[in-house]
Amino acid sequence: MVNKAKGRLFKRKDDKYLIYVPVDLAEDNMFTFQTNASVPIIISFNVGDNKLKIEKWIEKEPESPIDKQLAFFFLKNNTCLIYSQQNGF
Repeated sequence: MVNKAKGRLFKRKDDKYLIYVPVDLAEDNMFTFQTNASVPIIISFNVGDNKLKIEKWIEKEPESPIDKQLAFFFLKNNTCLIYSQQNGF
């Protein structure tokens, strides 16, 4: 069983960041993300900590009218821009 391996975070020329997960770790039958395609994930961290938290993204139904207005989020230059159907930003 492989539950720890050296990976890599790198920046591409198109300013996208990728996280490389070694094959031995990703193909272990106990690995959290079993897939043959891409898996939507959430990546987070705590300020001052040197760890990343990676979780599966689970779509959920909107819980409030505000949630229903949000079309999508994306990060650009470390700023979260919120797009909504209502204001067209």
